[in-house]
Amino acid sequence: MLFSRKDNEPVHLTELTNSLQDDDDLPRNMNAEPDPRVSGIRIGIVYEDAVGAKSKRVIRLKRVDGGVWHAWVTAYCELRKEERTFILERMLEIYDPASGEVLQSPSEYFAPILEENDAAAIEKDEKRRFGRAWGLIDALRHELQILVLVARADGRFARAEQELLIKYASERARDLNISVNDEQLVKVKYWMKNQDPSEPELRIALNSLKNNKDALDAIWQMAELVGEADKKYGPEERSAVELIRDTISAL
Repeated sequence: MLFSRKDNEPVHLTELTNSLQDDDDLPRNMNAEPDPRVSGIRIGIVYEDAVGAKSKRVIRLKRVDGGVWHAWVTAYCELRKEERTFILERMLEIYDPASGEVLQSPSEYFAPILEENDAAAIEKDEKRRFGRAWGLIDALRHELQILVLVARADGRFARAEQELLIKYASERARDLNISVNDEQLVKVKYWMKNQDPSEPELRIALNSLKNNKDALDAIWQMAELVGEADKKYGPEERSAVELIRDTISAL
């Protein structure tokens, strides 16, 4: 949300100074494009600079870079009258400059954007690593993650389960008119072996496919076959199959 232009000091902040100590901790890229997710939002911050001096600022966000573990904010600083960069870890508080009300912690306030940034970085890295196989992985990632969850329910991912899922990926590629060769399927197999989806991730994956009847029908039929592939269809895998089918039925 955009805050009011009428400012009040944060009601509980004391012993802060409008220090002119340098807060520009990172090189500025003046040509960086504004991020439409945050550009123009006006917030107040309490910031501790590199030498420990604390100050309160009102800033207009331009973009947020980095991820959950390390991030920095580019913004117009009304104190400095110019664009600055602020390291997120040094933001102590975020407040509404109109009311002085302290909002969420900085990490919570920016969490959705930082998580999106991390996801985009992971996808970019995967595209680089998997090359031409990425098109198939990207098209089937949710289907394969759902079925890998069944395979891993008993704590293992047997070769028979892997081979069945590779056959599934190959058949689905034909359904989707995606050209794939043996070399690319080897990379898909490597990608699958590094997947260990959780139950919340399963629900997200299934929800993303709720309008894809062909994919849901294929998963419905395939889930039990994956559980049986290693000839050890135990209670953990049965439970995973039931969870998948119950979730699909509820969509």
